Amino acid sequence: MKLISGQVNGSSYKFMATWYKGVKDTTKLVELITTPDFAQTHDFAFINAHSVPGIKCLIAAVNRTIYSKNTFQLKTGNAYTEVIYNLSPSTSVRIFADSFNYKALYTSHIFSELFAY
Repeated sequence: MKLISGQVNGSSYKFMATWYKGVKDTTKLVELITTPDFAQTHDFAFINAHSVPGIKCLIAAVNRTIYSKNTFQLKTGNAYTEVIYNLSPSTSVRIFADSFNYKALYTSHIFSELFAY
């Protein structure tokens, strides 16, 4: 684990990063993220989504209460499955793609469709 900090579209961020070796990619990154703006209300998961056509990486922010009784451990190969399992239909998911210039707000059922398995 290591702390990474920086700027995203003018807003500061920081997160703890854990690196996992991937099978078809050089590395697969799954992170537990905390940002100043969402620190009190959200948990973040970063997923290297190379298997999703047209999208290199995603950051999904989900309501912390979903994980209040869950350690939120994401495993390489099961990351998508575990994220989907822990979302409820009413949960809002904020997705940042590629260069962080593209931002979109999705509901969990749309997020689940992105990561259908």
